[in-house]
Amino acid sequence: MNPTLLRLERALKNSSLLSQWEAGFIESLHQQFEKRGSLSDRQLEFLTRIEQDKLSDDARETSQVWQNNY
Repeated sequence: MNPTLLRLERALKNSSLLSQWEAGFIESLHQQFEKRGSLSDRQLEFLTRIEQDKLSDDARETSQVWQNNY
């Protein structure tokens, strides 16, 4: 399976960790990828940023600590 498609599907699977806008954006990227078979460089940049900011192990840990404290 294509690595970009795997990334998109992983992000969709974890969409509960994303804002509503981010989840919708990932869904839109997924639909575009299904139609075209690729994403633009800029779209890949946004996907990477969302993965780093919300879906990485560090981001998940930070979110969990915040939730536990507040």
